[in-house]
Amino acid sequence: MAVAKPEIAVARVEELFGDGIGQLWSPATILVTWPAADGLPAPSVELRVIALARAEMTLDELNRLHLQAAHGVLNAALLGIEQLMETSPPVRSLWADPAR
Repeated sequence: MAVAKPEIAVARVEELFGDGIGQLWSPATILVTWPAADGLPAPSVELRVIALARAEMTLDELNRLHLQAAHGVLNAALLGIEQLMETSPPVRSLWADPAR
């Protein structure tokens, strides 16, 4: 069975901003979208992240830092979901057979 690969895009719509110690930060939105299948809506994830920026960076370097930030955010989210699933009682599906 083939697994559909998502399309990943890095979008920056905001300007760099500085923090209290003079470091520059670059906000970005990472869009992850999978292809639609069988007329069902396509799943997607949108992440807003920031990455440390320097004036001499190339666009490719900055995109890589934004992707690394997104990776960290997704890892933390997955760990949080796993912990919640381990400590919470099972959730009954809304589509489960009520007679069961």
